[in-house]
Parts: sequence; C-alpha cells; structure tokens
Amino acid sequence: MSARPRSLDGIIAGTGSPRAQEERIAARIGGRRVPGSGASPYARGDVKEDRYLVEAKQTAKDSMRVTWAWLAKITRQAVGIGRVPALAIELRSGAPRDPLVGSEWVMLPLGEFERLLEVDRDARGAQIARR
Repeated sequence: MSARPRSLDGIIAGTGSPRAQEERIAARIGGRRVPGSGASPYARGDVKEDRYLVEAKQTAKDSMRVTWAWLAKITRQAVGIGRVPALAIELRSGAPRDPLVGSEWVMLPLGEFERLLEVDRDARGAQIARR
C-alpha cells in the first residue's frame, strides 16, 4: 500500500455539535464561521473563506443523502457574494473508522475541481522546471 498523502492529515473523525464542526472547518481552511447561520435569511453559509462559502452538514450515521436543495441553496448564496460553493459533510458514526478514509469530506462544483487540478499541475510543472 502506498503512503498516505499529507493532504489527508487531520481528517480522522471529528466530534461534536454542528457549531464545533463549523469552527473546525473555519480553522482548517483559514476562514471564519458565520454567526447565526441557519437562523437568519441574511447569514449566508456556515463558513466564509476568501474564495469559498461552505455549507456544513453532519450525521451520526454511516450515510447521508445529499439533496439538490442543499446544493442549490449554497450555490445561490455563494454566487450572490462572489464565492465558490462548497458542501462539507461529516459522517460521525460510532463504527470504527479507517484513518485513511476519514469522516470529513468536501464537495465542490466540477468546474472548481478542474481549476484546482490545473493549479496543481502548474505548481508541479514549476517544481520540475526548477530542478
């Protein structure tokens, strides 16, 4: 088995309330938690970062159904403030977790994922050119 990528560091199951999840995401991505998110029509998303607006969802179960309504809501809110939408999910089941897989994942629009791949390719190309 190959070595675990460094990008997976720190993804072992988080615990706690939705607020704790939001605070953890904000700290990890260098963003800030949106106070009152979900309680006010003016509070957009759960976590804001310079480029992304993140909606955070969690469950204590092994699975979660992602709804079109969630994606539509965070997309409209993000576009309205000039950010890219992201959906962070956490599956907090009591079952033993595989540390390679973790329990926290983020969904992005395909176009944003393609942009990130291109940035990564450019960065790797620059590293090779410097050698």
